[in-house]
Amino acid sequence: MLMKVSTLSNAIAADRELNVQRIGWAVLRVRPNFKEYGQILWSDLLESLGHDTQMSPGGRAITKAETLAYAWLAAGNIDDLVVSGANFLPPQSLIQLCFVTSAVGIRTWLAYDIEVADEREQAEQRLGLTSVSLDEFLTIRSRSPIKASSEYTPKFPDVPDVQFLGFLAVTKSVLTSDTFDSVRTRFRESRDSMRKRIHELDFVAEQAIAYELHDLTVGTNDLNEVTTIVKGAQIGAFLEGWHLRVDVGQWVQRGRVVSLSQHLSGDEWDTICRLHKPHELSTCVLSVTGVSVEAMVEIKDSDVSDDGSFVRVANKELVVAPAGRPALVAQLIYRELVSAAPGRFLIQGASDSGMNEKAAGRILKLVTRDTGVALRGESSSRKDISGTGWTHRLGISITRLVK
Repeated sequence: MLMKVSTLSNAIAADRELNVQRIGWAVLRVRPNFKEYGQILWSDLLESLGHDTQMSPGGRAITKAETLAYAWLAAGNIDDLVVSGANFLPPQSLIQLCFVTSAVGIRTWLAYDIEVADEREQAEQRLGLTSVSLDEFLTIRSRSPIKASSEYTPKFPDVPDVQFLGFLAVTKSVLTSDTFDSVRTRFRESRDSMRKRIHELDFVAEQAIAYELHDLTVGTNDLNEVTTIVKGAQIGAFLEGWHLRVDVGQWVQRGRVVSLSQHLSGDEWDTICRLHKPHELSTCVLSVTGVSVEAMVEIKDSDVSDDGSFVRVANKELVVAPAGRPALVAQLIYRELVSAAPGRFLIQGASDSGMNEKAAGRILKLVTRDTGVALRGESSSRKDISGTGWTHRLGISITRLVK
């Protein structure tokens, strides 16, 4: 649907509302003196969708901007696009923009600062715009919730680093009752999960226990929370007749080990998701998911689910974090737009056969350098985790206490 809104009746209220970020909405602000047939429109559209065209590790020059904009529009969660200052758009640019947004099913609101009576009016008639009053537009927009600046995660309470058998007793003596309740709940969840895991195992081995500990701690890098989880897991193992030794300081570095997924905070996801090239952001997402640079360059387009929720690597389906899924979807769409032949997933164009591991590692290294978000690069551990060596490097061992 293509809607036309005049802001002449209350320009201040309109501008105030458009400065509010709402879920499902994007606001494209058209530059004055806009020139026809340029890349500026599509670059500005990418910016309005949250992708910084200056962040690319491959350089600041942007090509195929219209294709990239279409891919992100189709892959994202934007339902409404407001074009502020639509009266500045030349006729052909106006038509092209509306064709693109209509093709992906996005409701487009063309906000006019002034009325036009030139060739733009003919373009409007050709597009069949529906006129909507400013009050109605503001009412419709107000129904969408305001977007939070970033995901807020309450700080986990500070806990003492003591021997696991006395952890709860010591923690209770130093924390308030309300604070201690949250620690005890996390501790018990970990304890019960480890007991259940050991019961299910036909043969208890360090590798299986380490995987369970990773599953328990995958959602946090907070040292206090990780400590609480580890202590609970140690109690769970102890109750089943096993002594689990864990070096918490080393375990916090588990994200550097190949095939283990990493945890990023909401702010860190917001930062890397500003990359505007789908193959570069997809490289970062695959790394966070636990895919090595060697393995990710071999992934085929058929190995990635249509919604980006999982990727198949070595006959295993790895779950992708919700924040990273639009990047994989955008890359699938981009491959279709450039008519890429079926094959490697991480391609940049129709004639590209796919990245090699050095190129993937370089992207991760540059993104880490430019954003401060630590990603696993080509210099990270490449040792196979099929044995127990990786558990020892992370300070884990388990021994039988009773027969």
